[in-house]
Amino acid sequence: MELKKLPPSDPRVSLPLYTINEAAGYLNVPNSTLQSWTKGEPLVSTLRRKGHQPSLSFIGFAEAFLVAAARKRGFSAKELREGIQAIRRDWGIEHALANRLIYMDNKLYLGVQHPHTDQYERARDRQLQMIEAVKDEIEFVEFGRDYYPDRIQLPTFETEVVVSPFVAAGQPIVRRSGVRVRDVAKRYALKKESVEYIADDFGLSVNEVLDLAHAPREGAIA
Repeated sequence: MELKKLPPSDPRVSLPLYTINEAAGYLNVPNSTLQSWTKGEPLVSTLRRKGHQPSLSFIGFAEAFLVAAARKRGFSAKELREGIQAIRRDWGIEHALANRLIYMDNKLYLGVQHPHTDQYERARDRQLQMIEAVKDEIEFVEFGRDYYPDRIQLPTFETEVVVSPFVAAGQPIVRRSGVRVRDVAKRYALKKESVEYIADDFGLSVNEVLDLAHAPREGAIA
């Protein structure tokens, strides 16, 4: 199976869509934690931007989504870095954490010939550990034909909310209707209309409006 690289012009990797603050809110992790994942030997790739401008591409967001899932399952940042380095070195996969090949059938690479068998086995061990760590959350990620993500459902909402670089500039939307979460939240925050009125206006249920307005935006991952 061919291991494809994302071209620099691909909007999933080239467009700065999210600030650290926004992404941390969507992923329910502290800002400082997500920031630490972008430093040193980064777990999460970023684009160079000044100040508070968006610095995360959609692929960077996908990486952060999967890092958060693995951390919740007890993976240390050190273990994640070692696993990503092994995968990049042995299989040449850019943005290794976000590539679907890592989470596919573990028999996929049995036929791969590698001059350093011990390195290959360590990379496979890390792959299998990663599959186990994110086996629940990976179901929220939809991959394109090139095995890189193009849509993610945000489990921080009970409503089916998704993000995609190809829709609403990457902002969270209600999947079935395309309504932007921020539009619902802003209307609710004004306190000038009843929840029932807002729900009717957006074609949502009252519970969905309350979910979009009150979903948690900060987490407690150390």
